[in-house]
Amino acid sequence: MEEQTWTCPNCGTKNNGRFCADCGIEQPQATESTQKKNKTFSLNAIPDFLTNTLFPSVNPNAEHEIKKIMKHPEVHGTLLRCAYNRSHSGMMVNSNAYHSISIQRDGEQQIIETRDKEEFRDPQAAKYLAADDVLAEIKAFIDRENFAAMSELKEQPSPFGHPTDMSSSSSISLRFDDSSLGGSRFVLKTIFPAALRWNGVGDLAEEFHTLLTAAVENATLIPFPEGSWICKVCGTPGNTEDTCSNCRLPKQ
Repeated sequence: MEEQTWTCPNCGTKNNGRFCADCGIEQPQATESTQKKNKTFSLNAIPDFLTNTLFPSVNPNAEHEIKKIMKHPEVHGTLLRCAYNRSHSGMMVNSNAYHSISIQRDGEQQIIETRDKEEFRDPQAAKYLAADDVLAEIKAFIDRENFAAMSELKEQPSPFGHPTDMSSSSSISLRFDDSSLGGSRFVLKTIFPAALRWNGVGDLAEEFHTLLTAAVENATLIPFPEGSWICKVCGTPGNTEDTCSNCRLPKQ
């Protein structure tokens, strides 16, 4: 599919991504839709001075942070693995929940693994053979949006601290082989969707997740060994012994 280009009204640079590769400003027509996507709740009932100072939905310095990142594009080699992880845990037994999709190179093949668990339910897992070079497609997205550099973004500081009875988190991991560029064979980047949302670019996390879920839909299921089981503690699938191959705990 041919990528659409736009001309930056500030510096005249032609771009493919959502942000100008030269001055870092956002594509004008994308600004309104981005603001709508990143507004997670209504603040109409809260006075303006509280909304703008105590409870801003987007980092007041977001434009500066994004411009700073876009002025320094990160160049990486082959994308070896990428993953999206989301988890939630509470105090009640079996109340933890998680969702994970990963794609990894395995020789000439690309293997997709999914792990899901809803609250108070047993974990589910599946393994697939990717139909196409999906990592190349995801790498094109990473390069276009300077996505790896988004690991520099910070999350919103909480004025209330962290609750002790529950926790939730989400992360995106990217693993590159930069040896062809004179760098390391193992370069890991971690990006936090909460930090993207706080800096007004939360839709990039959504687009990344959409690329992974689309890869699953077009992939071929690889069955686990007959009689194998999924660890209820760590979620590792395909176990054939009496103990988990990952956490070494016994089958439950």
